[in-house]
Formats: sequence, C-alpha cells, structure tokens
Amino acid sequence: MNVRPIFLAAMAAILLFLTCEYAAAAPSTPAVISLSNTIAVEQIEPLGANMSTLAGGTNLLTNNLIWGSGMEPAVARYLIRVERSGPGWIEWDQSSGGVHMWDQNATGFGDGANVRLYRIVDSSGQALSYSNGTDMSDATGADRVIFLGETTVPVGGWVADGSNGPVNRVSLANTALLPEYGDHAIITVTKNRLTSSEVHTRLHQWFNPDVNIMSASSSGVTMDLVAHPGILPAQFTEPGETCLKVVAPSGGGWCGQWLFHGHDQGEGQWYTQLEPGALYRAEVWLRQENIPNGEVRFYAAGPYSSLTQQAPWTVTGQWQRFTYDFTGPAYPNPASYHAALGIQMMDQGTLWLDNFMVYRYDAAHDFKPFTPNRVSFDEMMSVMPSRGSKPALRFYNTTYAGHSPMKRLLSNYASSHINFIYNVGAAHGQVATIPHVMNWALATGISPSNRIIPYITLSEEYTEVEWLQLAEYLGVPYDPAIDTPASKPWAYLRYQQRGQGTPWTDEFREIVIELGNETWHAGVFAGWHGFGRPNWVHHGGREYGLFADYYFNRMVAAQSWWSENHLDQKIKFALGANYDGSPDAYGELAAQNAPDVTSYLGHANYVGPKWETGEVPFQSFDDHGMQETLVGAYLTMFPLIEEVAATRDQLKAGGLADYRPIAYEGGPSGYYLPGNGTPEQVVISQQYGKSLGMAVSAMDAWLYCSLNGYAHQEYFAFACGGNWTSHTMPRAGGFRPHPGWLALKMRNLYAPGTRMLETAFQSIPTYTREGQEIPLISAYAVQGSGSTALFILSRKVDGVHDGADFGDGTTPVTVTLPFTKCKTLTRYALTAPDGSPADPRDNNITTQTVAITSVNLDPNVIRQGVLSIDPDTGGITGGMPPGTLYLYVFEFNRGIAGFPANLLLLD
Repeated sequence: MNVRPIFLAAMAAILLFLTCEYAAAAPSTPAVISLSNTIAVEQIEPLGANMSTLAGGTNLLTNNLIWGSGMEPAVARYLIRVERSGPGWIEWDQSSGGVHMWDQNATGFGDGANVRLYRIVDSSGQALSYSNGTDMSDATGADRVIFLGETTVPVGGWVADGSNGPVNRVSLANTALLPEYGDHAIITVTKNRLTSSEVHTRLHQWFNPDVNIMSASSSGVTMDLVAHPGILPAQFTEPGETCLKVVAPSGGGWCGQWLFHGHDQGEGQWYTQLEPGALYRAEVWLRQENIPNGEVRFYAAGPYSSLTQQAPWTVTGQWQRFTYDFTGPAYPNPASYHAALGIQMMDQGTLWLDNFMVYRYDAAHDFKPFTPNRVSFDEMMSVMPSRGSKPALRFYNTTYAGHSPMKRLLSNYASSHINFIYNVGAAHGQVATIPHVMNWALATGISPSNRIIPYITLSEEYTEVEWLQLAEYLGVPYDPAIDTPASKPWAYLRYQQRGQGTPWTDEFREIVIELGNETWHAGVFAGWHGFGRPNWVHHGGREYGLFADYYFNRMVAAQSWWSENHLDQKIKFALGANYDGSPDAYGELAAQNAPDVTSYLGHANYVGPKWETGEVPFQSFDDHGMQETLVGAYLTMFPLIEEVAATRDQLKAGGLADYRPIAYEGGPSGYYLPGNGTPEQVVISQQYGKSLGMAVSAMDAWLYCSLNGYAHQEYFAFACGGNWTSHTMPRAGGFRPHPGWLALKMRNLYAPGTRMLETAFQSIPTYTREGQEIPLISAYAVQGSGSTALFILSRKVDGVHDGADFGDGTTPVTVTLPFTKCKTLTRYALTAPDGSPADPRDNNITTQTVAITSVNLDPNVIRQGVLSIDPDTGGITGGMPPGTLYLYVFEFNRGIAGFPANLLLLD
C-alpha cells in the first residue's frame, strides 16, 4: 500500500503545531489536544534495537563464552583507492594509512593476499578522469562499476618501508592487470600468525610473537595456528582450516581467556560473571603428543579457580571430544580481579585443541552451544509486542567488525582477527555468525508474522562473491531429490545445518541486509570505510550507490534463482545515510545510484548532543541542560526527519528512487567517545543520557519518525555499561533498564497497531528560545485492532531557568476524543516505582528510580468525548507532571456507541 497520500492529507494539521511559529504563549498555558479518527500514516513498525553481547568482555548473546572458539586463521580486508600504478603494481597513501597502515605493518605482511580490482566508468565504459588524476572526489560522469580482475600478491610483493621509507608498493601476480588512478582494490590478507618481521619496528617493543586467541597463559607456553595433524573422526563435524597448537615446558602450563570480573565501577563495567547455581559445560576437541599420561584438564584461574577439573582427561594421539560440567559459583569479589577459563597441560608436551566452548548446559538452552543466551533473549522478548508484528533487530556489533570468508560466516566458527601488537587474536567483531543470527531470530516466534525481522549489517569490504553466496544461503530452496551440492552449494550448506530445504527467507516477514556501517566516515574512523575519496567525511555517496548497484542489482538480482523465488520481496537491501537528508546528501545520492535495490535508507535519530555533528556534551547537570534535553528531538531531530521525508517523496515522484527511511541507530545520546572527557564530564553525560528526560526526547523522535513514514527504528544499543547502552551490567550489576529502554518497552507492549492518527493542538504551552516559541508538549496516537493508544509527552522542566518561570512544571491537559465511550481505559506512565511522579532528572544508574507503572481507569472519566488529565485520570493535581511520558490506551467493544468506525477496517 502507498502510505504517502494518506500521510500528506493529514500532515497539514499536524505540522501546524509541530513546525510553525507559535503565537507568544507561556509555559503555564494549558494544552488542549484534539485527537482525530483521520489516519495520518500506515505501515508503522514497533521499535527495534541494535544487538550486542551485552557485556563487552563476556558474550551473553549466544550460548558460548569462549571468543574465537574455532581457532580459525585471521582474515583482514582493506578497501583502498589506487593513487599510483603501473603494470602489475599499485600504491596508495590515503586509504587505511597507506600500504604500511600508519606504520603498523612491514614488508612481507601482505604476501599471498587476494586482490580484487574494480573501476567506476562512464556510460561509454571509459575510466573517469578524476580531474586528470588529481582529485578522487570528482566522480563526474560516473555511471557504473566494472570488475577488472582478481589476482594475488606474490612473495616479496608487499613492500612497506613505512612513512619515512622510500618504497611502499604492492605488486600483483597478474601483470596484465592495468589499474589506474581512482580504481578500487579490495585486499584480503589471511594469517595463521604474524612474525615480527611483518610488523613495523616501532611496535616491536610491545609485539606478542605468539598467537593470542587464548590470551591468558602461564610462562613458557607457546601457541600457533596450524593445520590439523592426524585423522579427523567423522563426529568432528566443523574442524575448519586450523587448530591451536600449544607447547608447554617441563611442569606443564595452561592457556585460556580472561572472561569475568566481580561487579564494580571499573573492569566490572566490561566483564560480567557466571550465573550462580547454573550448570555449565566445557567442551573441546583435543589431541596430544609427549604429554606424560596424556593428562590435560579444564582450568580456571583467579576467583573462579575452584572450578578447575580435579580428575584430568586422558588425551591420546587421536582426536577426541572431551567435556566437563560444573556449576556457577557465587559472584566473585571484585577485589579478586579477573577470572579466566582455559585448558591446562599437567606436564610438558604438545597439545592440539579446537572448538573449545563453555556454555550453559540446561533445557532453557537446549543443552547445546550457540542457542540464544537466555539473559539477552528473555530481556529482549520482554519488550516485544505480545501480538502482531515484531520489530527488526539490527545485528551490527555482532556481525560487522570482521572479515570472515563466507564459508566461515555461514558456519558456527568465524575467523580470527589481525592485531599488529597482539598478533592473531579471537574475533570479537563477528561473535555471531549468520546461522546464529537466524536461529536467534527464529526462536522469537512461531511464524513469519510474529517473529522479529533479522537486520544484518556486514562489512563494506565484502564483494559480489560473498553477497551471492549469502543470498543463495538465505533464500534459495534445496530439494535433495532434484538439487545437488554442486548446483546449490550454499543452499545445501543451509540444508545440512537445518535438516530441511526451507530457506531462511520463508521464516520471516523479510530479511534486511545492509552494505557497511556509516560508510560516510570514509575511513577517518578505522573500520568504517567508504567508496569515495578516503578521509573525506560525507563525500562519496554516488560511489557507494554504484557499488551497491553492482553488487546487489547487476550481480545478485541478475541470478535466475533471485526472480524464480521472488527474493526481491523477502531480502531487502539497506544503505546508510548521514545527518543530511537533502537530495544531494550522501545517502540520498547513494539511493539514486542504486534505485532498483535500495529498499531502505538509514538515518540515525539520536537525541542529545551528537559527536558526529560536532556537538559537545553538556558540561554541568542543571535545569538548562535538562530543558535542552527534553526539547532536543524537536530542535535537532525534527528538521532532519522532515527533510528526509520530503526528499524521499521528491525522489519517488521524479522516478529517481523508491525507498522507505529507517533509523539504523538512535535513541539517547549526549555521551563522550571512549577516552574523551574528564571523569567528571563523563559522569555528567551519563546523568543526561540515562535520564527520564532523555527517554521522553527519544520517544518524541521515534514517534515523529513513524509519523513521517519511517519503517524500522533501532535503539543503540541493547547493551550494558556506560555510554550508548540500555541497561546496567547484568547479573551482579542488577541488569536495570535505563529510562530510554523503558520508553521503548512502553511503545512496543502497550501501543499495538500499524496506523497513526492525526492529532492537533488548539492551545499549547511554549517558552521562548533564541527568538523562537518552543512547544512544551507533544501528542501522538497509534491505532490498533480494537484500540487507540494516545501518547502525551511533557517537554517541560520545573523551576526558573532559560529566561522563564516554569513553576512546578505541571501542565493542564485536555483531550477531545473522536469517541465518547470505550470498554477499558488504562494509563501507563514512566514514574517512580511506587507510581508517584518521577523527576525528569532521575535515572536508574545506581538504583531503580524510574519504572513503567499503570492505572486502570474508569471509562466514565471520558465526559462527552473529553479526557482531562487530573488525579481521576492518572495525573496529578494541576494536570500532567513535568518531563514525563503518559500513554492512554482505549480499548473498545465493537458496536457500542462512540466506537471509531475505521477500526472495523483493521482486521
């Protein structure tokens, strides 16, 4: 259905109070709201979130605590722009800090790397001029992307003398390739380990010569990734490419990972703890040589040392699977520092280990690893709508920051990563593989209509090769009676994993695939690379779109299985935009250059000061800052939302693009980037970002986005600790939801429906800010099947500040309704836990001071179609308290007097 005609017909009245200049009013002016039966917009979605491991140092997303369990080679990809070239060689300075990567690698580092070359050409197939080879940002004439060829870096071909050295050049084995200025190269480096000769000399003093997947070890223990020796038994189903070879000196030794810490305000904000009383299982595949009696055991260090296995396993020269069960002890004292889990060799010798896991071993987790961890899963499910569609959940932090080849990303074990100090380490960036994400999403419902939508963000360094593999894996059926592993290898892989031929696309309303994250950073922040001129932030949208068109339209959508299985209806491609919504902005240009495959265009909808736009967090916690927080969405986000919606309409009307806006990230903000700000400033930023006032502003932005036709909106992030998080630390940290998360929960649980109704104001309180009258209240209505949910938001802070007297902050509110009766009436609100008003300055950082509470009201409080907020309707004397959020839910019996007629259409 086209949502825009309905939307445009309704917006005139709504924008009257939202965007026009107000007649001079006062903070004490009563709010008089009119709720209409007129539909403002359709096809709105509940609110989703960016998924994470909850705790940065402890994985609580999937049921496995060990990072990099599969002991796989490290893989790193680099998207670079060629600056100088000749037959069979390329050089660059800007992309990723040059060949030497800011003096991190040295000659030999990239020997053997895979290189794929691409060129943007004009409509006649000629290379672009780029201002005669002087300006990579000048993409005049750009029409499409072509693939030039694939090759490797020969031995001795990666020459990195460093920023002060004479030569920084990469040779190509295929000297027939003739790259030119401005061409794109995607270079994939794969390593079992780094040697010191491959690392710049300035880093040698810190360089770890051993593989560091097991980051904790005793003295004398060495580790390497190697091919599996010996014969692998059939039960060893996912050995991958390598295992970890561990050599211990006389007396033995151990290796493991630091995973836990007692709860405190230091390391306890990064690591969490085992669940006391819960049953866990350690599982590992082992083989040994020359260890006396083959004695090897599960080992725990630090405050969890009591968990160490008492009777060692007897490991032989044959690969075997070993398990050890234990019960989570009491929470550790933070004074005891970190705890590690690992494997101990009781004496000298050589041990090979693989697929080392520690996971909850109980019915709730199906007695197996990689199922949804119930800590994160149960909390997420508690904010899901109880009926109707569930939102999209964005798997970005869990799948983006890594470069596993697709055969690894479609297995249970992702690749390791390269670090120029710590060598090859466990990959924290792709802690959830695609099967993990799909199974996590599958568990959220019993049919496509009531499951979440998996929204997967993958690195911009993936090429058409991986996108084709992923699309086949997700969407192509497999019938063993007619299909073969050779004809459909990736569909067959899914068939092996699931035991059935049903594609993942049949299990969900849709699957969203996003090309990169914030590519408009253009590599200024390592890991967020773009396709335009390196380090030119906000530039290169056209190039981004052309690559999306090449990958998704000219390659993926051109496959016969794409149209045969109608995958355009099930796999939706998303591109990312910045804080500009004009037709020539980064994301909008990208969408115009990939119009056939851009279903969604993502703009962030954060409230509070945003570091990306150069805004500085508030420096003191005071009334002015809280007032700015409450009106933050109105002041800084509403104009962008309106511009994004207007551009979307303009481009669609002109036949240039047809997409829906989404918010790939958003919610409470105003924080410092890690490492910035004094300790006092960081504390102040937490007080604002996790306040009730910030939650009200976040809800203002979310609802206004829906009103303007946005589809999916993703809170950043479902995570614990400081800054952009939803909860305090889990387990010993209390796992308390912050007010912003409570606002999301209120929207999803108690305001079902896919339509929004018109609201308008006949009277509204305002205050004067920089010559502009700013409204101090907003209202939105969501219509469901047999219900109407009315949100009323107070943007007011009590007291004398900002040049005005706001009194006690209370606002008299009267609502004229389009009905005279209802069956039930409930008022939900963000209040103190006892139901009394919460202060907009309140937060849940140290104790629960803000909660969702409800009051069942007598429907007869609606008098002749009018609802006034007072003590009888869940308010307080004088109306609505300051800086808070009310939600009135009206439920109806069909056929009663005053029943809204258009509700009959919703079933």
